Formats: sequence, structure tokens, C-alpha cells
Amino acid sequence: MIPFAGTFKSLDDCLVSLKQKYPQSKVTIPARDYDSDKKSLVQVPKYLFRGESDHYPSTFSFMQRLKQIPLIPNDVVDEVENVTTVIGELLQEQLGEQPGSKLVAGYVQHYGLPTEFLDLTSNLETAFFFSSYPSRFTGIEQGVLGVVTVEEIHDRCTIADLTEHKFAKRPSAEMQSAYGLFHERILDFKNVAPDEKFKIDWYRYASSKDEKGRYYDKLKHILSTADDHTAGLMNLHLRGLAGSLSTPAASYISNLPDIPLTPLVTNLGGIPVTYRDFGFPLDELKERGILFCLMKNLWVDAAKWSLKNPKDKIPCPDCISEFLSIQKAPLDQGKQIDVGMVCKKCNARKKATFKNRGYALN
Repeated sequence: MIPFAGTFKSLDDCLVSLKQKYPQSKVTIPARDYDSDKKSLVQVPKYLFRGESDHYPSTFSFMQRLKQIPLIPNDVVDEVENVTTVIGELLQEQLGEQPGSKLVAGYVQHYGLPTEFLDLTSNLETAFFFSSYPSRFTGIEQGVLGVVTVEEIHDRCTIADLTEHKFAKRPSAEMQSAYGLFHERILDFKNVAPDEKFKIDWYRYASSKDEKGRYYDKLKHILSTADDHTAGLMNLHLRGLAGSLSTPAASYISNLPDIPLTPLVTNLGGIPVTYRDFGFPLDELKERGILFCLMKNLWVDAAKWSLKNPKDKIPCPDCISEFLSIQKAPLDQGKQIDVGMVCKKCNARKKATFKNRGYALN
């Protein structure tokens, strides 16, 4: 059992105390740019925080938690890890990052897939929000907060700042103020060997379902992926991979995390299905269309998407503010399909022709 730096009778008491003890500010540290390898002095938050919804005996990265679940076969673990790698490579290209960028791994982790990064935030209230989920491990409503002093650990690990990419809205300072932390040797951040000289201060509070519920409702908007380009790309790429996944791997990915922060996939008879297809409330109508702004062949991609997903509404790649009117017609005795696309708002008109692979014309 880890020694807690403090215990509190309620979430509110803990929040008030930690706000006083850890007033957020900026500090200057030496840093290395992931892409150029150049070193410089940068300003970073003095503290980073982590919220956990229960008293877990250990704190592993998402990937390490996956690898330590005994019921998941090694080949399924390898398959999920490969999905994470593939998604990372696709995002790297479309977000304009360099190959091997730690930032890309941080974004993949933030949007719901397992990596070796540990999720942190520079916003104390955001950390408390994630601690306000129900306590399912012990069944006793409580929460745990971890505090990292950046000046003490920055030269012993990699810290990824996920707040500033223009295409990633949810991890931004306006939403979750997200950071990722990677350490080459530490697997369990609650059981760190003394010679690592790496410290996280942990605090624990007692609570109730009512108190947690009020706090969760206050900040639940920070989970939204509405108008988030990167969430849209994740959705698109996961759908594209779904048909090639084994049922156990698809099932595992589809149920992570408990609350689907991005629409994940499942494999039902080889047909990709997203959570939104099951009738979940959707406040992200633009999400699936906005991602086309990041693609190279915008209109071609829109036409392909309409063939593969005929029930989807596809926003105009030019103005993004109106759904396309799409007409499909057979060519060459049905061997090809002509896709005509019209935006009634900006009057954009495009056509694309594809080999007929059994697509529906409606």
C-alpha cells in the first residue's frame, strides 16, 4: 500500500487543500524538440496532476495495464499494439508530425488507444474530474490524486505537451490541458524504486455518489470531441481497420475506455460498426466531415466514403457547413459507378468515377 501524502473527508476538502498547496504557475526548464532535436529553454506548468477514481494499488500506463491482464492472449495484445502503431503512423502523416514523434504517441493515448504514456493534466480541476468517476475497484466511493513537480522529474523522463496542436481540440488548454509522461524503466508509478529518484505525491479523499456526480456533471463537457479533427481521423482509421481485426481484438478496443471518448469499432460479421450506429446521442455531426479537410484528395475521399457508408451525411469539403447532395449512377453496364456531389450552399460541384465493387446505388 502506497503511503499517502494526505487524506481528506471529501472531494471538496481535498480540492481546496491541493489548490492552496500547489498553486499553478510556469517554470523554465531545458527541453528538446521532438522533431528537430534542438535544445532550448521552455516554459512549462510547475505541476502536473493525475486523477484516479478509486484506490488502485498500482498505476501503470495504458499499454502496461493491457499486457498484465492474464485473460488476454499474447497474440491479441500484439494485435492491439499493432493497431496503435498503425493509427500512430496515419496520424503522424496527417497531423504533420515527424516519424517517431513522441507527440503522436501522446495523442494516440489521449484519444483512447493504449501506449506507454501516462495521462496527466496541468489543470487540477480536470484531474479531480477524472477522479469523480464511480469507484468500481473497491466499491467504496473515493478518489486519488497524484501530483508531479515538473522541475524535479523533467530530466528523468519524457513529457509530451498535447495542448497546442491546432487539429486536436480536446487535449487543449480550453478543454483537458492534457500532457503525457513516459519513463523508460518505471512501469508502476505507485511503486518506484528509490534509486530512480522519481516522485509522485498521492492524496486520497472519501466521497459519495452524489458528490462525485455533481462534480462530474459540472465538467463533463471536457469529454466532448465535437469539431475535433483528430477524433474524426481516429474514427475514420479505426473503421478502416475494423474488418481486419480478430473478434477478441476488436471487442477489446470497442470497450475501451468505459466511456467512449472517441467512437471506437467492433467487428460484427466483418462489418465495421461504430458506437454512433448503436444510437448513442451524437453532438458531433460535423466530426466525420471535418476530417476531410485534413485529407489530400478531399472530394475523392468524400465520394469513396459515400459509397462505403451510404447512410452517412457528408459535409461539403469546401465549406463544411452544408451536407452534400449525392447522386450515384451506373456506367459501362454497371461495371463502374459515377458519383456526383453538389453543395447547395456554396454551389461546389464535383464528380468521381469508381470501379463497381458491389456498392449500393441508393
